[in-house]
Amino acid sequence: MTPEQIQDELERMKEWASKDHNTRRHMYLESNGAYCFFCGSPGIGAGQMEMDGAAWCEVTCGHCKKTFRDVYHLVDVETDFDEQSADPSL
Repeated sequence: MTPEQIQDELERMKEWASKDHNTRRHMYLESNGAYCFFCGSPGIGAGQMEMDGAAWCEVTCGHCKKTFRDVYHLVDVETDFDEQSADPSL
């Protein structure tokens, strides 16, 4: 990254972190989970998917070290997929 890109990223993160909870939630969902919910850093990593009626995974930020949870909901079913690569046991 160039120094200008780094500065732009730091400004974006500062702006992100200054927002209230509901605004950050909206921004996080709009970004498809691309940035830390708390500080806006792109340096996040997701853990293993867990399921217990709902599905979720814990996400940890490498920048601010905070952890949060992504929650997943079933929104659709697909039937048009490559039959040769499909696992028949599923």
